[in-house]
Amino acid sequence: MPPDDPRRFPTNALVVDLRSGRLGRIMGHVGPYAQLRAPGGGREWDVDAVRLADADERLRASIAERPAWRHRP
Repeated sequence: MPPDDPRRFPTNALVVDLRSGRLGRIMGHVGPYAQLRAPGGGREWDVDAVRLADADERLRASIAERPAWRHRP
């Protein structure tokens, strides 16, 4: 299995779509594809090549996933 194969990563892993550069969490797998959803929510999209998110990308995701009321002072 190639190192960028999305089937290597478990559900809920934070990854980067290598084609678009978008950050997402793996929501599931179908055939050779994984379905990703952006950290703040939204529509899922299919990917066939991903890499694990680095530390900066994980921080960005944790901020996006916070409830809106936590952003207020």
